[in-house]
Amino acid sequence: MAFTTGEVFQVTGVTRNRLQGWKSRGFVSPSIEEADGPGNKNLWSRADLYSIALFRKITDSGLTRELVADVISKGIIGNDFSEEDISKIACLFYAKFGEESNAAMILQPATRSFFEILDDLGLQGYDFIYIANFVEIKKEVYAGINKLTKDYWKLHR
Repeated sequence: MAFTTGEVFQVTGVTRNRLQGWKSRGFVSPSIEEADGPGNKNLWSRADLYSIALFRKITDSGLTRELVADVISKGIIGNDFSEEDISKIACLFYAKFGEESNAAMILQPATRSFFEILDDLGLQGYDFIYIANFVEIKKEVYAGINKLTKDYWKLHR
């Protein structure tokens, strides 16, 4: 399923201008089709929506766009992820130590302690670790897509 920039706003709450600014700075990009001139549209995938929602959530929490772009660039949410793959993600970890950074995801159900997970992911010793509750981000995106779909069918009956 492809989403236009207007639909990205409806689902994620990220305005067209904000999204265009992020796109022009290379923080996000449409994976289905990138507009190459007037009359063309950017087409975003469902995985793009999750990345955009994650980007918005983390930047709104106070981290810089550059830092959040580093999180996204780690490819945690790939465009080859199926909806089933994404549904299993519980939270995302991002860690930074000096210039080195690392990111990982925790799948549901998590059966280990927080510290065991940090050890398994090799995240001990980092200066800071940011944890995003991806379950809530998924709920927001899913609700937005669901509303968008219902609104579409109301208009096209």
